[in-house]
Amino acid sequence: MYWNSHGFVINRQETRNADKLLTLYTLELGKIRVIAQGARKSSARLAMATEPLVETEFSFFGNPLASARLRVIGGKIINLFPVIREDFRRYTTACQVAEVIDLLTYEQIKNEQKYRLIGRTFDLISTARHPERTYLAFLLRFLRYCGYGLHLNTCVMCSSRDFQRLKFSARKSGILCRACAGLDPLAFDISDDLLAYFKTIAKISGEEIDKINVPRHMDDFIEKCCHAYLMEYTHRPLKTKEFKKEIRYDDFSTDYNGVKQVLV
Repeated sequence: MYWNSHGFVINRQETRNADKLLTLYTLELGKIRVIAQGARKSSARLAMATEPLVETEFSFFGNPLASARLRVIGGKIINLFPVIREDFRRYTTACQVAEVIDLLTYEQIKNEQKYRLIGRTFDLISTARHPERTYLAFLLRFLRYCGYGLHLNTCVMCSSRDFQRLKFSARKSGILCRACAGLDPLAFDISDDLLAYFKTIAKISGEEIDKINVPRHMDDFIEKCCHAYLMEYTHRPLKTKEFKKEIRYDDFSTDYNGVKQVLV
């Protein structure tokens, strides 16, 4: 049985015999894991089409409903996102996007809305002045598409609109009012300005987000909230986030193939 599907490569593992075990997010089949035989060979025609953060039109052989993995038998590159590959900061940010997709998505559940969001996010990361902010906007939208949206307009417990002394609770999936704050001793204090910015990132377009001038600590706070929330579901920190803590972007030139191996 033959299948064709557009897909983003979101993870790659090396196997024996120069094969690649790929995790794809496809337009027609959702997230799937497939085998690309011989794709690690430098001369392989699928070598680049099966690299992480590439959008490819794939051809598969096999039955997607069977237990055996689909086999990649062809591929035509749609978008290499070259700017991302030439910039370490953009590359690591895009890797965070790919890791979130893999963590939060079940296999073989088609969702065209998610697929369009992924492509749009990679496009924006290629051009944004603040690619990390693009990642935060993606994360908030993707969480909502996965059914894990945050409650930011009223208290998640009592629906109160008393916005004095608010806290953000990763455990309770949103903000807590003054009366409910004691329900989560690990909740973060959140100011009115931070909450307003949080809501803004969650709803406006990527181009508009990139034009906002706010102190870096506001982006850092929202990232802290989002990743704490992710931990409630994944129970492990993002590999890419931990890696980024240990490096400085200006330590690297555009030649960072060794670093790519760590991230993917």
